[in-house]
Parts: sequence; C-alpha cells; structure tokens
Amino acid sequence: MTDAVRRAIRTYLQAAIGTFLALLTTMNLAPGQVPDGGALKALALAALWSGVPALLSYVHNALEDHGNVPAILKAAASSGQQPLTHDPAV
Repeated sequence: MTDAVRRAIRTYLQAAIGTFLALLTTMNLAPGQVPDGGALKALALAALWSGVPALLSYVHNALEDHGNVPAILKAAASSGQQPLTHDPAV
C-alpha cells in the first residue's frame, strides 16, 4: 500500500468520523433512542460524501509523490523520527 493510499484512508476516516459526530449531535436523539430510516440514510450519504476529500487527498498526494506536482506546504518525511534535536523555545 502506497503512502498516498494510507493518507487517503486516514483522511476518509477523519472526515467520516467528524461528519458522523456532527450529524449525531444535530439529530436530537433521546438516550437509548434509535435513529429512524431517514436519519440512517443521511448518515450513509454523509459517509459517502466524506470520500470526496479523501479522493482529492489521494490524487494530490500521489501526484506529489510521483513528482508531477510540486509539494505544497509539505516537509520532508521524518519516517516517524522526531526531526527536532532540541526543544523549541516556548
């Protein structure tokens, strides 16, 4: 799995969870109440639409990784290592 795919999956999960939580808070469900069919359909559509930014993220990251597009606001990969050698001034 390429890095662009991993980042797209992460973007999708972030968008889907955020959308899911936002919709749940606007449904005004009582504790223990199950959402009706319309609410579940809205959640499913929101999850589907969360894929749009993930797809855009994948395309952009793949183009950057292949050198077809210049990297925008992207630092060199740190491979999980802390790139700072000292604590920044607070």
